Amino acid sequence: MGRRMQRGGKNDMTRRTALTTTAAVAATAAAVPSSRVRAAEERGCLIGPPPHPKGPLVFMDYDQIELDAAYDQSAYAPLGYQITARRATNSEEARRRLGQPRRESYGPTEIEKLDIFTTRAPNAPVLVFVHGGAWLSGVSSGFHFAAENFVTAGAHYVALDFIAIEPAGGDL
Repeated sequence: MGRRMQRGGKNDMTRRTALTTTAAVAATAAAVPSSRVRAAEERGCLIGPPPHPKGPLVFMDYDQIELDAAYDQSAYAPLGYQITARRATNSEEARRRLGQPRRESYGPTEIEKLDIFTTRAPNAPVLVFVHGGAWLSGVSSGFHFAAENFVTAGAHYVALDFIAIEPAGGDL
């Protein structure tokens, strides 16, 4: 028999009973999706590819559906549109406080331009920010929100726009 963990009253429990109960609770928790997972499923906020029967492998341990999801950021950030909207609002506020950036061309296409926020500090460092978008989408103005921190700290902030992969004919 195991040692008593607590003496007297209704709460007498042996070490074996405690371990068995803990193991049973853990197994049940692993088998039953958490309320958070169930709520995410109900809202359509699952992370990763949709549930599907595993198809033939096309790369490492990925089938085609899983590989496609790996290249689709929305599969892993189903509420990403909220983040994008927040970045846009925060960027508008940063421009309101700092003013509009100077916009300069650096490449041959119309989109290849730099948004330049300058600081007043002499000999200031320069941060060049290349936004995400998998070389498919996005614009620098959506990332102006970060400029305020750098400019206030004494650095120039440059956000660049780039030509997307398809209009570039795959040539980055």
